[in-house]
This record gives sequence, C-alpha cells and structure tokens, in this order.
Amino acid sequence: YDQEIAFTDAQIGALFDDLRSRGAYDDSLIVVTSDHGEAFGEHGSHGHGHTLYQEEIHVPLLVRYPRASERGVRGESISLTEVPGIVFGHLGIRFASSDAESDGDRVFAELREVDAPQRDSTVPVVRAIYDCAAGKTIISSRGIAEYYDLASDPYELFDLSGQRFDMMERAFVGVDTWTEQIEARRRASEESVVLSDGLRDRLRSLGYLK
Repeated sequence: YDQEIAFTDAQIGALFDDLRSRGAYDDSLIVVTSDHGEAFGEHGSHGHGHTLYQEEIHVPLLVRYPRASERGVRGESISLTEVPGIVFGHLGIRFASSDAESDGDRVFAELREVDAPQRDSTVPVVRAIYDCAAGKTIISSRGIAEYYDLASDPYELFDLSGQRFDMMERAFVGVDTWTEQIEARRRASEESVVLSDGLRDRLRSLGYLK
C-alpha cells in the first residue's frame, strides 16, 4: 500500500513537472481527490466497499485554482458529486447535476452489495447522512442505527444513538426523503449497460465484482 502511494505521488509530480515545462501550471485548475478510502482493521474491516465509516468514505479534496486566485480550508463535508460543479462553476459553465447526494447542509452516502442489481429492494442497504452539526448517522435496512459526533469523535468509537434522539429523528426523515428521490430516479431511468467479459474480469480483479 505504501508503494502504491509512492507511485501515485511520483506520477502526480511528473504531471505537474510537465505542466510547468509547458508553461501551463500557473493557469491550470487542478483537482486531487479519491474515490474511496481504505480500512486497516478499523471497525473490524479491511480494504474498502464494506462499511460507511470514515476510514472508507472520507477522502481528501484538494483544489488548486489558477494563480492561487482562491485560498483557504473548508471544514464541512461535501459529496464528490459536487466536484463537477466546482470545475464548471470556475469555468463559468452552467452545470445541472442529476445526482442527489447533497441537499445543501447534509451529505448522503449509500452502500449496497457490489454485484447486486440496483433495483433489487431485497438487497441489504446501509446509508449514512452527514448533517451540518458535524454529526453522522449510519442507518442499515436491517434495522441498525448509529450516531457519531465527528467533531469530538472523528474515529467513530462512541455510538451516541441512544442519547441523541433529536439527531436520529432528523436523520431518519432525511434518509427517507433521499431514498424516495433515489428510487424515483432509478425507476425513471431505463438505461442499462452490458459489460464485456474483458471489462468484467478487470473489475473483478480490482475487487468491484465478485
């Protein structure tokens, strides 16, 4: 894993060097992020795609604006689905996202079986909701719910679901509304993708298919 990080760092460095050699670095909008984190035994998990705890879904988002036109650190959570809006917004291009992983002050996440049909309502689902008060609720379709105060407990060691009934109620309402929107969007979409055997083998080798 350390070697993978070192290799990625070297490739990013090579990209930046190439941009500088072309005289394009100062005028470039650069976004660095990741599709997922990695668990190393936290919450009994290893790898990724198994839980919605921070070690698996909290990823960095670094944006370098041309000629450092904007600076600062933002501490709130946002969804990766907002990244295209950041890019297009800087370029002055209107962008209307069809995704609903954020509603302004809350961010949602969902985890299903990796090889399960998206429209199969019998598949166990885990959903998480981040609220503006730095709290996070994890709700499972199996009836399990957890609440963590990320400000004081960033490693999610202390489940406060039995104490913060107000935040739990807000989360359940928010997740129900979000779920209805997601299911309506899925029902409205008739698009399907057929994977080639080669692509399926590649995805399986990366752990995205069983």
